[in-house]
Amino acid sequence: MITNAGMIAYWHFCKKEVYCMNHAEKARDLFRAGYNCAQSVVGAFHEEMGLSLEDAVRLASSFGGGMGGMRETCGAVTGMFLVCLLYTSPS
Repeated sequence: MITNAGMIAYWHFCKKEVYCMNHAEKARDLFRAGYNCAQSVVGAFHEEMGLSLEDAVRLASSFGGGMGGMRETCGAVTGMFLVCLLYTSPS
């Protein structure tokens, strides 16, 4: 669920372009393009984390399908944890 505060923060990051996709839309589009669930979540936030899309999806690649494809832990959740870690860590 995208909150109003999240959308306001995203508008700040995308420099108020005419149309600005939110993170959920970006993640959906990445998933539909063939990225796994963890890659889609991390890829949707790659700019805010200071990573290229290529580096972001490479970082999250082993978490799709539940940590190495074991189907134990949701890849979208582990992707979210990666985003939180990289986004909130001091530089």
